[in-house]
Amino acid sequence: MEIGDHCLIGPNVSIVGNNYNYDQIKVPLEEQGIVSKGIKIGRNVWLGAGVSVLDGAVIGDNTIITPNSVVSSKIPSGTIASGIPAKVIFKRR
Repeated sequence: MEIGDHCLIGPNVSIVGNNYNYDQIKVPLEEQGIVSKGIKIGRNVWLGAGVSVLDGAVIGDNTIITPNSVVSSKIPSGTIASGIPAKVIFKRR
């Protein structure tokens, strides 16, 4: 996991840097092991209250994630993202 300088992380934010393997339906999940793609959070990012950042997420520099959003993929730099899953709703100028 990488977190850039000057990030604001609100209350009740979850940053989850791994996931369970789940490709074998007849094998219990806890016996299939875990995988980790990693998480990258850029510089000057604001994660609002209750945000969840999941394994594999990449959040660009100067980005705002609105409260209670779930980030599971790439969010470009200089944007505001919101929702489940988080999607860009505004480009910062």
